[in-house]
Amino acid sequence: MKCKKCNNEMIKYVAGGDVEYICPVCDEEPATQIDNLIEFDSNQYIVKILTISDYDKSMLKIISQICGCNFLEAKRILEETGKEFKPMDALETRNLKKKLEEGKVQYDISPDFNW
Repeated sequence: MKCKKCNNEMIKYVAGGDVEYICPVCDEEPATQIDNLIEFDSNQYIVKILTISDYDKSMLKIISQICGCNFLEAKRILEETGKEFKPMDALETRNLKKKLEEGKVQYDISPDFNW
């Protein structure tokens, strides 16, 4: 995460369950709620759909919607190939993660995604 004032890398502080970012140069803090800090996350995340052998129709439906493919292609993604998405920002990653979790589709995100 970069400081909007001086463009320096901000330092992450964790206190209990709260996470704060503070700039070491100008002591600037984002003027947002803790939940909105995701907007300042400048990391690029890669989401991968993992292959599985035990799936149901709801998983096929979610995969076909997310990937824009038919059920046969969704089946191939789940059984054989998996799917790696292009790098995304934190907000896009969170939206995709929610869809995958709703469909109970197994996935992996790198680097570690804490939102």
